[in-house]
Amino acid sequence: QHRLPPDGGIGLRVLALWSYYPAAGVTDELMFPKGAEIREVEDINGDWAWGVYAAGKGLFPGGYGRVV
Repeated sequence: QHRLPPDGGIGLRVLALWSYYPAAGVTDELMFPKGAEIREVEDINGDWAWGVYAAGKGLFPGGYGRVV
């Protein structure tokens, strides 16, 4: 069974300020509700970030959350 790094692993933790739902058919973006804690976040280019939430991982708009 593949496990994510424990707390203190690489990447930032981000608190979602808004929900994000990718467009239909998009498979490389991360879906999450407002208030979600997204882990292992890496800033890609200032506009987009990569992170892990629940069982999903993928890209999301960087401005949708704040680092905690």
